[in-house]
Amino acid sequence: MYVLIEPKAEGIYTASLIGMPMMAAQGQSENEALTKLRTLVAHRLQAARIVPLEIELPATMHPWLEHADRLRANPLFAEVREAIQIQREQDEEYGSGCDIGHAQST
Repeated sequence: MYVLIEPKAEGIYTASLIGMPMMAAQGQSENEALTKLRTLVAHRLQAARIVPLEIELPATMHPWLEHADRLRANPLFAEVREAIQIQREQDEEYGSGCDIGHAQST
């Protein structure tokens, strides 16, 4: 766990857990604030459990998928697909495709 320590007015320090700002304690020094926070967290976790929470999200279709079938009817589809395959093979042979369109020197 990580703690945010903030100096406040008149020599007061606040220590709060990152991600759980409601878990905070104050003290006259950083060490006192940390000690109080440690006690607070230990007390809170004695009777508590931390468990995973699974959330089922509604299935959504990728926004481009609705247009994918339209591409198949395009007369240039096969040509474009072949060009992509050739580029992928060149990328595998020569490394990354960062120099797409430029001649490779050996």
